[in-house]
Amino acid sequence: MGAFEVAWAVLKMPLLPDSVKQVSDNRTEAQFQDPITNQVFPMVAEKNPEFRTMNVGVYHNQPRQNLGTPTSLDAMDMTDEDIDDDVKEMLGLGYSNAELVETNEDGPYYESHMTWTEPEKRRRGYATALYDLVNQLSERKVRPSGNQSDEGKLLWRKRRRPE
Repeated sequence: MGAFEVAWAVLKMPLLPDSVKQVSDNRTEAQFQDPITNQVFPMVAEKNPEFRTMNVGVYHNQPRQNLGTPTSLDAMDMTDEDIDDDVKEMLGLGYSNAELVETNEDGPYYESHMTWTEPEKRRRGYATALYDLVNQLSERKVRPSGNQSDEGKLLWRKRRRPE
């Protein structure tokens, strides 16, 4: 990626960098701007040191909403057809969520055990913003896992691998 491509990617980044606020030792909140609708949605990243995970999501924007704590997606074997409104509510899913697990293989990284974005929101930077937020928070960067869907492979083809 050349200098112009990097600058352009930062300019159109949907994660609003000035919005990133650490609200506790393990929780950070930020804002995401949908590049199509320009709507701004809350983001939450929460680290669970006990399980060595980082859960991150982009959530519905509701007045006085208590975002709670992102939880394990617990949906590795689910397809889009399986993730209906009841499942979204049960798992606490927003528009896009990822469960990242610490790994020390070839250096300290996070790997996604599950990343999901609502189908109508895909290819608009939601999953990228999840990873970008985590990359801002930690020296432990996000890298692709060995178990990816076709959509995940496409996402990572467009991203630079962490160095």
